[in-house]
Amino acid sequence: TGLLQATLDTAHQVAALRGAGLSPSQVTAALQPVRLDQRRLHPGHTFELGAYLAAFASGLLLYSLIALYGVGVAQSVAQEKTSRTAEVLLAALPARLLLIGKVIGVGVVGMAQVAVVVATALVANAVVHDTHLPASLWTAIPMALLWFVLGYALYSFICAAAGATVARPEEVQLAVTPYTLLLVLSYLLTFVVGAIGNTWWLAVLSLLPPMAPVLLPARIAAVGVPWWQIGLAVAVELASIVAVARLAERIYVRTLLDTGGRVRMLAALRREAAGRAQQRGPFGSEEASAPRE
Repeated sequence: TGLLQATLDTAHQVAALRGAGLSPSQVTAALQPVRLDQRRLHPGHTFELGAYLAAFASGLLLYSLIALYGVGVAQSVAQEKTSRTAEVLLAALPARLLLIGKVIGVGVVGMAQVAVVVATALVANAVVHDTHLPASLWTAIPMALLWFVLGYALYSFICAAAGATVARPEEVQLAVTPYTLLLVLSYLLTFVVGAIGNTWWLAVLSLLPPMAPVLLPARIAAVGVPWWQIGLAVAVELASIVAVARLAERIYVRTLLDTGGRVRMLAALRREAAGRAQQRGPFGSEEASAPRE
């Protein structure tokens, strides 16, 4: 009925205009639709489904795998501690090499899984030809791989220290929960990135070491990030990894052979600070055993 009504209205308008003495060309010109130019008074974020999905996918992938393999490191350390395997390993290897080897070994498996997931997604899209991939995706993919390595390195050292403080493997989840919650928060913020785009507070949060591995790749995929911000975030992340690795090694050494109850992280930090005050040494110094309670 809508189409019929529009047709009748047009016919009535044509008859009225012709009756008023207008020529056919004048009638045609009078019935032309008016063009409306639109201009945004306050430029803002334009929602793009492809960019939003890319941000969501990168955030989910990085959050899941960093948390999965970080907790895996903590569980491996706890298992070695509770089974007394660590005592045998520390008799043959320095604690630092044991810690770094565990982080690298688990990380290689995680990197392989990330590469398989990304390759599978690209092949599936190439076969189906159903999804328009945003141009920013080709920058986001290598950035996601880079930030998996950086994020995993940061959280794996934290989780290794947390795993060395537990008395039973069942306590691992409780010990690592405060750190995985930071990953959860970073992942939830990827939805905000896709919805509202770049804001100053999201830019600041994406530069913080605990949130950068998940949040910054999501910003790159969704809205794009200046290269200076990426370089700054990488530099801050690398410095944080070095600092966390040094601290994690000291906590790892001082608590791995402690077979008493669970050591709280704050207590482990105080113990490390007290031990460092008594015996100062370089980062590479080897300690044969940890104090027992």
